[in-house]
Order: sequence, then C-alpha cells, then structure tokens
Amino acid sequence: MVRKVLASFLICLMLLTAVPFAAEASTYNPFYDVAAGTYYYDAVLWAVDEKITLGVGSGRFDPQGSCTRAQAVTFLWRAAGSPMPTDRRNPFGDVTPAAYYYTALLWAVEQGLTNGVLPGVFGADQQCTRAQIATFLYRLTDDAAIGAGKPFSDVAAGSYYYNAVLWAVKNGITNGMGSGKFAPDQPCTRGQIVTFMHRGKGLFEPPIAEEPEEEPEEEPKEEEKEEVVVLPEGAWRFHNPYDGYSLMIGEEFYVDLSLAGVVAKLYNVDTVIEIYKQSLANMSADYYTNQLYTFLGNTTDHTLTLQETRTYGGRAVKVTAWHRDALSKVEGDKNYYLYFDVVEADAVYSIYIKSAKKAAPEKYCYLAQTLELFAPTKKAPTFHSAPVQKQWSEETAAFYEAYYGAAAEQTWGIMEPTAAKNGDFTVVDAYEDALNYDFSVLSTYSGFSNESLALLDQRLQNAWADGKVLQLSIQPDGAKGNILYEILQGMWDDVLDVYVQKIQAFGHPVMVRLMNEMNGNWCNYSGVFSANDTLIYKEAYRYIYHRFEDAGVDNVLWIWNPNGVSFPTVDWNHTLMYYPGDEYVDIVGLTEFNTGTYYASAGETWRDFTTLYKDLYNQYCQWFEHPLMLTGFACAEMGGDKRAWTEDMFQKIGDYDRAKVLIWWDSVDYDVDDPQIIARDYRIRGENVDIFDLFMKYIGTPDPIVPEEPDPEEPTPPDPEDPNPEEPTPTDPEEPTPTDPEEETPSPAEDQQGIFLEKKKKVCYNPKKDIIPEKEAIV
Repeated sequence: MVRKVLASFLICLMLLTAVPFAAEASTYNPFYDVAAGTYYYDAVLWAVDEKITLGVGSGRFDPQGSCTRAQAVTFLWRAAGSPMPTDRRNPFGDVTPAAYYYTALLWAVEQGLTNGVLPGVFGADQQCTRAQIATFLYRLTDDAAIGAGKPFSDVAAGSYYYNAVLWAVKNGITNGMGSGKFAPDQPCTRGQIVTFMHRGKGLFEPPIAEEPEEEPEEEPKEEEKEEVVVLPEGAWRFHNPYDGYSLMIGEEFYVDLSLAGVVAKLYNVDTVIEIYKQSLANMSADYYTNQLYTFLGNTTDHTLTLQETRTYGGRAVKVTAWHRDALSKVEGDKNYYLYFDVVEADAVYSIYIKSAKKAAPEKYCYLAQTLELFAPTKKAPTFHSAPVQKQWSEETAAFYEAYYGAAAEQTWGIMEPTAAKNGDFTVVDAYEDALNYDFSVLSTYSGFSNESLALLDQRLQNAWADGKVLQLSIQPDGAKGNILYEILQGMWDDVLDVYVQKIQAFGHPVMVRLMNEMNGNWCNYSGVFSANDTLIYKEAYRYIYHRFEDAGVDNVLWIWNPNGVSFPTVDWNHTLMYYPGDEYVDIVGLTEFNTGTYYASAGETWRDFTTLYKDLYNQYCQWFEHPLMLTGFACAEMGGDKRAWTEDMFQKIGDYDRAKVLIWWDSVDYDVDDPQIIARDYRIRGENVDIFDLFMKYIGTPDPIVPEEPDPEEPTPPDPEDPNPEEPTPTDPEEPTPTDPEEETPSPAEDQQGIFLEKKKKVCYNPKKDIIPEKEAIV
C-alpha cells in the first residue's frame, strides 16, 4: 500500500508524491494506556494505522512520555511516506549512518525542517519541545499565512517559533496549554505530537491534475515485465505464525524454527534457506539492503554475479547473487548465495539461499513471488540451552566447581596490560597487597601472528606461579583475506597445533575465550565479513574446538562471549545466530563497557551499570543454564562521575549472582587518530580519577590487628626460708592421637577443590610468595 501524505502541512510533498490522503483511523486500539475519550485517542489510532508509530512495546504507547528530536523527525518522515532524500550529505557531527533516524534526518534537512541545536549538532536525544514541533510542521508547508494577534503571552514576537505558533493556532493544530500560555520550552509528549499531526491532516487538498487523453497502452519493456514463476513439483505453503508470513516451498524441504522470531530455516541436503523479517522501526530499508553488504568489498574471496531490482508478486525485490571458494574443512559446504530482499513499509523480508550448487534466481524466485503477509498469531518461544557434562582433568573439574559451581561465590579477576602481556605483576601485586585480595583470573590475549603465541607457555606458567588462571582470548589475525575462510581451508592448522600442544603441556586449567565479540563489526571474524553467513563463524569455532578435543586436551574451559549489543543490529547478526551448540560452550561471557563520551559525536553516551547489564543479564539467564561471567567491564572517566558509577556497580553486582567471575578491565583505549591521547581511561588508578578506595571498601580485607602479647612472667625464685619448696610437677608426654579407621583419605580431586576454595578465601594457594620476590607497592 502506498503511504499516505499528511494533508495538514505537506503540500510540497503531495506535489512530489501525488498520493491520496489517509482515511480515518481504524477502531482497533492496540494500547492499554490509550483510553477512549482522551484528547489523543483518535490521533494515536490514526498514527498506528499510518504506521507512523508502533508504540514503545508491551502494548504501551506511553502518551505522557517525552519525545526526542530524533523520534519527532522520524514520525514526520514516516507520515510523509518515508521518502528517500536525494542529498545524502550529513551536516551533523553527532549523527552516524547507523542511527535509526539517519535517513529521516537527511530528509528533514533536505526539506528545511531543522538546522540543528548548534552548528553541526542535531541533538538527537534532546527532548523535542512544543516550539520545535510547531516549527517543524510550519516549515513543512508552503502555506506561510499566520493568524492575527498574539494568542499566547509566552510567545514573544521575534522568537524563531513565533510565526510557526501563530500558523498552528490559525489552522487548529494547537490551542495552547490554557491560561493564555503555549509553553514553548516544555517537552512535547508523544500524545501531543501525534495530536498536532492528526489535527492538520484534513487542512489541504492536493491539486487536481488534469486527466491526460487516453493513449494506447504500450507493451511493457522487457526489463519491466514480471518474471514468469514456476513452482517446484510438490510445493507446499509454509506458514510462519511468529513473524506473520507464508510462502510456497519445495516438497523436499524441512523446517527449523528453533530460533523463531529471529530466523526461519528451511533445508535439504544441498540447500539452506534462511528467512528474516527485519523490522524497519530503527533503520531505513535503504540502509538495510544497500549498506550491509560490506563483505562484497572483499573481491578476493567473493565474486558478485548479480545485483539488481526485479518485480515479484507486484513488489520490488532486490536480488543479489555471489559465490566463494568451497571450504575444504566444511562437509557439504554451501558456497553459492542468493538473496531476495522484499521491501515493505515496516519491514524487509529477506530470503537467503545458501547452496552447494549455483543458485539461479529463476529457480528460487517463486519464494518471493508467493510471499503473503498476515498479522502474527503466536509469540516466539524462548531459546533455551544447557551445558553438557565434560571429562575434564581432576584439577580442571575442581577449578570449575570451585569457581563456577552452583555454590561458588563471586570472584574478581583483572585485565592489567603489563601482567597480561609479559607477566610483569608489579601493578597487580601492589593492588593485591594493598587490598589483601588475590585476583583469581588474569585476562590476556593471543593472536595467530604475534609474539604472544611464541611466549604462551611462559605466560601460562607466570600466571599460574602468581596464583592466577588465564582467561585466554584467542583472536585470530594475520589473514591475507577472510580469516574464517583461511581457518576452514586448513591454512592455520600449524598455528592451532601450537596452541593445542602448549596448553596441553601446561596441564593446569585454562579458560579459552575463542573469537569473542563476534557479533561486532570491529572483529575480522564477524559475519559482516563472511557473507552475512554466521554459520561460517560456528564452523570455525567448532573446527578449532575439535582440534583440541582430538588431541585429548582436558584442561580447557570454553567461554563463548558475544558483545552485549550486535553491530549492525539486524536479525541475521543476532547474538544467537553465532551460538555454536551446547557441547562447545562451558561458560557464557557477558561484555559491556561504560565507554563514556569521548566519542560523543559518534553517538557514545554515558550509561550506568544497570543500563549496561540488567536486561542483558536477565536475557542470558533465560537463554542459558550455563554459568555466566563478566569477561571484561569497566567505566571510563569522560562524561560522568566514575566514582559514583563504580559505587553503584559494587552495590548492585551481588544481584547478578549467576555471574561467577567478574573481570575488571584495568587499562585504557587510545585515540584512534592520536595514540598519545587517552580516549577512555578504565583504570582503577586512572589519569584523573582514582577509585582504589572503593575496591578496598567492597572487596578489600584490611590486615587484622594482632593484640600485643604481655611480657612473659619471670619465674619466682624459691624462698630460702621455706623449708619445703614445691617440686615441679613433671609433664606427661603427649600421646599421639590414634587415626580413626573410619576416616577416609581425600581423593586428589577433593584435594584440588579444597585448594581452590582456600584460594578464594585468600588463605592459601598463593605460590607467588615462594617463587617471586616481594615487589614494592605502587605509591
């Protein structure tokens, strides 16, 4: 259906789009907080009917909630039919192309709606005021006639919104707030904004164009003809009640809805079809269908054979086809790809075909041709996963039980760069001595091509000698092309074998965090760079895992650790699309940082601990029965109060009791353009903020005060006048206590568990005191 144009103020857009006006809103009310009889009732139903807004979720519209400037321009853009701007230049430094409102804002700039709150600053997250929304509406119409007189005492002549407010009063858009006030600087609520828009929809009529004389209908050009579609023999209609669509599918396909709500999979021996319903609530269709093909820039590994728009089922469908070399380590690798992206007003329906044979559009176009949409009838079930029992070494099993078992308490670890890189524990030892607390886990990194691999055995031994188990993050690097493809071609087998041999020879527990944050586009092993095919990541993860397993390594705990938020935030890049399977995961890691506002122009904001972790933690608790850990987190200095953030974190962290190990990131990020400048300082003793006293307050243990012992009493010499001095009573030698025959000798596993538990209590298991000389404390 063609989007209707707001008749109230969109004459200029009507001339461009020439589409009819909206009909009255339906009587269906999806929101429990929008009551009949309220001033905004009809407006909200109209806005939903026009797909201007879908509410804030969970059956709420939140009419009294504030509306940001970004939301306001998005509402207006959707009301105008979501037109694509012709000028793609972005004048604002605080807006990135990834922002959900990016296309709407470019359109608003092109229409002259906004110049920002400051030169080069749009202020997306600032609340939209009543004066601003009136001005946006006024600038959208070419009817500049304003009302006479001054209806409001708080609207001064000469203010930027003066004419806009008078125009809005004249056209019945607003009656003010009562008592002769308009309240121009007051935040405009969601209910008020849709009411402003709704009240103006019938003010203008589009110009009636003269009907041209009828001409003979021409035969459509060849490229405009709809392609002839042939259904495969035995085709049947697949219904997805969770996302609200159906389509015809070949008889031989099986259905996998284990990730319903994210993806529907249809598969046979040679082909996998993945279908995604990608909401456009936070992005434009143009962004989704054009800018997410990052991998095609790698022409060494990918060969593009087709990218064009065709017509199927009366819809414009973007068709993209490419292939890559088959991967020798993947049985039945499907290296031919065909995408159909079907664009609707509120969503893109992406049909991704992956095949072991060349996938011609003519063979599969029936999928797009037969696509039918309906309202979803079922809520998607919650994904659920549970760990698989492993045959670890006794020492590793004891470590797991002591630190990740059901009865394990929260334990702190640390990522400190000098200790993590070269085993210099000066900083960490000083922290521990002052806190009287041993950090049990040391986070460290290793790649395929750097010196850290050559020194891995030494790093493992140094950490163990200092009383720490390594969280070893293996991040493959050094590839000439795509690193995952190279791993699955066997090109890095020699390097993988070095990891296997050194970790196996070490023998003590090691936690391997393999290819973490894979759902972030800053990682070279993200699906962004491997054809948007998250299966490639899973195959590489499993391949590395099996090399350890086949060698009999039994001292590794495997950590699977996505980033808290996926970038890009699209369904095919969803966190769960990267989950390799229960047998490959022992611990699930969570990663989020309060990065501060050093890069505020790129959208960074200050986020408190609850914002970062509450929803993420609760979601992971629903998904996984595995023990959880915070594999790296901290707070930067710029943009807020780091001390208050840390105090709040310590007060709340106990509520996240399934997160067993907590690793503080005691390091910095440097400016990407000037590596001499610290962009984000996460350190306990930072450049400007020292939070060590908070660590002492919450996890430190002051040295006990030992009472002074009295001087031993001098023996009283015998009195020479006493004729009968007492003889000292001889002490009987102590009899050895006989061993209870019923008492059993603890097994080695029980011994190890006892050691680990004692270590957690900071009583023993600190071999560094016997091996490494005491170091001076940091002053």
